[in-house]
Amino acid sequence: MSPRRSSALTNEHVLLALLDQKPMHGYELYQELCAMPGIALIWNIKQALLYAILDKLEKQGFLASQLMLGETYPPRNYFHLTGLGKSSLQTWMKTPVRRAREIRQEFLAKLIVARRYGKADTLELIRRQQQTCRAWLDELGNNIPFPHQESMDEWLVYSFRVNRAKEVMRWLEECAREIDRLA
Repeated sequence: MSPRRSSALTNEHVLLALLDQKPMHGYELYQELCAMPGIALIWNIKQALLYAILDKLEKQGFLASQLMLGETYPPRNYFHLTGLGKSSLQTWMKTPVRRAREIRQEFLAKLIVARRYGKADTLELIRRQQQTCRAWLDELGNNIPFPHQESMDEWLVYSFRVNRAKEVMRWLEECAREIDRLA
């Protein structure tokens, strides 16, 4: 067993968001995911893995499926969001990421999904993430050693983290301005 904690759901929520729009069969969902602006730049998935994820989400109660017979195509399993899936999606979409390294994929996915639900949800997610970033900076600010020969390596790490958090804050402010301007 891996010592790494597994997240209950990560980018699987992107799939839940797509199914929140309408029920879809697996291949249709795969096509929608691949065509989703922005997501394809941060998350690539093989079709076989998508089906495994759908199976997992169904077993966890986030999705339900129904076999639909077609006249011109073979029977297809159509997936739809359950109440538990909808609740999980809403919670995920409103919760900031806990670690700065999660900004690059997890937060970007949340931001892209939140935009599908409107300006207010998107700006609220950004606001909450800004609060989390401020907490990161507050915590880091108290831990930076003064740079001298014995502590230089620690200073390198902490100074990187501080500057990364500051840059994320600057970027979040820019995102909020542009979303407010365009929406």
